[in-house]
Amino acid sequence: MNIKIGSRDMDILYDLFFFKTMTIAQIKRTHFYVDCKKYYRRRVRALENNGYIQSCECRHKRKRGFFLVYSLTKKGFEVVMGAKGVVPKQCQLMSQSVKHDLVLVDLAHKIKSSPNVSNYFSENSIQAFFGTDFSTFIGCAYINKSDACFELLVGAKKLQVIFEYERTPKVYSDYQKKLEGYYTSNKF
Repeated sequence: MNIKIGSRDMDILYDLFFFKTMTIAQIKRTHFYVDCKKYYRRRVRALENNGYIQSCECRHKRKRGFFLVYSLTKKGFEVVMGAKGVVPKQCQLMSQSVKHDLVLVDLAHKIKSSPNVSNYFSENSIQAFFGTDFSTFIGCAYINKSDACFELLVGAKKLQVIFEYERTPKVYSDYQKKLEGYYTSNKF
């Protein structure tokens, strides 16, 4: 059965593009305001059955079993790009590090809920729509393949924040080049 893509469906597809992956709980929290368990699950299933999104199993680390994560399909990507009217420079349809990206969805939700935050961009949106112009903080985030960037209003000042989230211990040398790109570049 074909479905008509509504505005909430488009918002879900956009978020799956921006974040690469989301759980059903993250989709519900962001897009369904009424506790309508059956409806939001039915709608996500309809998007999946019509080929706009796909699910895959992700194993719990400390629990038995698995949970489903959702990502955009090529068909869903084409709908998003058609609505945006642009061709992205580069992007990923699926997450290469699911648990990392799921944490970024939760961080984005918390960060964007602040009234002092504006212009939040995820890694996929930075890589897809922006270039390497170092005169903007987004250009710096693009070059360094940052996880996200946003603007934060503190008093009368607007701070530009670029962040990288790492969930595994890394040696300093792995981040030396990235840190130099963020903090020691005379271009930014």
